[in-house]
Amino acid sequence: MPDITTQPTLFVVPYAHLDTQWRWEFPQVISEYLLKTMRVNFDYIDKYPHYVFNWTGANRYRLMKEYFPSDYERMKQYVAKGNWYPAGSSMEEGDVNAPSAEAIIRQVLYGNEWFRNEFGKDRRSSRLQLDWVLAVYVITYTVEVFGSVRHMNLPLRKM
Repeated sequence: MPDITTQPTLFVVPYAHLDTQWRWEFPQVISEYLLKTMRVNFDYIDKYPHYVFNWTGANRYRLMKEYFPSDYERMKQYVAKGNWYPAGSSMEEGDVNAPSAEAIIRQVLYGNEWFRNEFGKDRRSSRLQLDWVLAVYVITYTVEVFGSVRHMNLPLRKM
């Protein structure tokens, strides 16, 4: 591992974007996409000791725990070792254009509660805070492309 205080270093952290609520049936999400995402990354972690994977969405972790409990326990071991990073703060990666501000805020509140209960901390206390970086990017992009996101004016002013 290079000394990052003296040598410029680029870290690449893999991520899998899984729209659990998009165009496929939920049984397919669970049996195919969720399972494959877990097990392929388990194989990479076992093969490459410095491999780190991050994945968002409390609902994905909830589904892992419900449908694949032994894999979920295995994933928690990787979390403890630092190879798997549960990122994000919302239940799902939802649209920020259509829902109300309350719906978006509830996604984050419920998601943080789930992460806090399962992993002992919410994503706000994490070192990377990827969820806020992504949220700012999505909101900024939405405003630039589609105009003002009127229902987000008040929550953004409070941040």
